[in-house]
Amino acid sequence: LQMPPTRPLPAAQVAVIKQWIDEGADWPDTASGDRPAAPADPGATRLMEAIRAGDAARTAALLADAPETVKQRGPNGVTPLMYAARRGDAGRLRQLLDRGADPNAADDGGATALMWAVTSLEKTQVLLDRGANVHARSADGRTPLMVAAGLPGAAPVARLLIERGAKVRDRGPSL
Repeated sequence: LQMPPTRPLPAAQVAVIKQWIDEGADWPDTASGDRPAAPADPGATRLMEAIRAGDAARTAALLADAPETVKQRGPNGVTPLMYAARRGDAGRLRQLLDRGADPNAADDGGATALMWAVTSLEKTQVLLDRGANVHARSADGRTPLMVAAGLPGAAPVARLLIERGAKVRDRGPSL
C-alpha cells in the first residue's frame, strides 16, 4: 500500500516532511498523546542484569541491600519480575514475589510478567498462584493465552491459562 492510500502528497507537502525529518523530526508528545518514558531505576537495572546473568548470589545481595528494587522499573518500564519470568526460574519468581513484586505490573507496552512467563508451565503456575491476571491485555490487545498460543510447545501453558479462566474466544489485536 501507498501512504496516503488515496493519492500521493503534493510535492510541497513532501518537501515539508523531508525538512522536518532532516531537522530531527521532533514529535510533540502532547499532540500525539504519548507520554515520555520514565527514566530507568539504576537499582532495578542492576537487579535485572544479575537475574539475566543467572547470578543468584548477586541477586540476593542486591535484594538485601535495596529490597525496594523489586517494585522499581528498568528500561521501557520492565520490572525485575518480568526478567525473572523470562530469564530466571520459578524460585527466582517466588523470591521477588515474596519481597513485594507486583505480578500484574505492566511494562510500557502493557505486557505483564505472566506474558513473559508463558514459555514455562512452572513459572506460569507460580504467577497465577500469586494473583497474576489471566485476563491482562498488552497495549496491542494480546492476552497471556494469545501469547502462549503463538509459541511451539506451549499447549500445557495454554491449558493451564484456560483452566484459570482465560477466554478462548477473546479477540486479539486487529491486523
